[in-house]
Amino acid sequence: MSLLTAENLRNRFQLPEEAIVDLLTAKYFDTKVAGRLRLGGESLEPIQLTYLNETEDEEKKNREPKQKLNGRYVCDALSLADCDYNDEDFFDGQIFVWIPSLRCFASWDCDHEQSYLFPGLTWETISKDPIPYLCAQWEPIEKGKNIWDLYELWTLFPYVTYASEFFKEPSSEVEAAFKTRNYSKVIKVCTETLRAAEQPLLNLHDLTTGKVELLCFRSISQFMTNEVESALDDFEEAISIAEQHDLVAVSRITHPNWYLNDVRQSFSVMSGSLKEKEQYNLFKTFLVELLRKQNKEVLNFVEIFRNRYPFALGDLLDHINSVVENKGELFHSSIRRIQSIS
Repeated sequence: MSLLTAENLRNRFQLPEEAIVDLLTAKYFDTKVAGRLRLGGESLEPIQLTYLNETEDEEKKNREPKQKLNGRYVCDALSLADCDYNDEDFFDGQIFVWIPSLRCFASWDCDHEQSYLFPGLTWETISKDPIPYLCAQWEPIEKGKNIWDLYELWTLFPYVTYASEFFKEPSSEVEAAFKTRNYSKVIKVCTETLRAAEQPLLNLHDLTTGKVELLCFRSISQFMTNEVESALDDFEEAISIAEQHDLVAVSRITHPNWYLNDVRQSFSVMSGSLKEKEQYNLFKTFLVELLRKQNKEVLNFVEIFRNRYPFALGDLLDHINSVVENKGELFHSSIRRIQSIS
């Protein structure tokens, strides 16, 4: 059965009524070209389609305003059918969709980011012989029209930049300002870029690492300008983003804390470019603030402090004892760790 209700399909996706009735329960088909297909039922789910400019119409291609950028046109759709590519009873390849904004059924080829649309075709017609439509990406049929041949996509859908492209220029600007100790500029550019990064950006990995990098740069810059509370807020936000994406990342099985370790490494490497005394004072302040906020990351950064300043552990111990008021379990764990390596 579908996880979406008839009301969802009707109100959210404007799916035609005859299709709603027919698709709430799954149907299965065996095909030579695509293996086993599932139509309706659990195949019904929201999906985003992404399109490159691949029109063969040179005039249209030259008019396309985003041709020199690295990104995609993004279209919201409803998946209607998927296929079991590997004959493992696991349907994970969406192949046929309904596009609400175009009021149109279409094939979907995620590998080549391509759709054949069936404008004006009703579900009543498609349902009489669905396989040619479901398999149109492999065996195109005359009724199917390439989406780029029918529309100028820049007039229909938002263009979404890849995160790697989005962060490239501001990251270079931030790094240059950080090296010259222009911390106010670092904070300004990071703030503007992070605000703009709230828009949709393709590629979760680059989006996450881009945000983490800017938050670490801004955090250290705020420590250097004595904006301690804001600095720690930025560090904790970077940790939160990392933890969220570690839960959904494909690498979670072999590298369960990939993004979390990226935050730790980024903060450590960036602070390592400061002068020796600046580094030392930064870490003392940072460790104290982590303890005050009861942030368990303090245990990881005690280890980093030990590796950088093995001769200064006694001073760190005295400093923490004198300024930290909340001497709970995390405090004592940190003290024990410092004492064990001092």
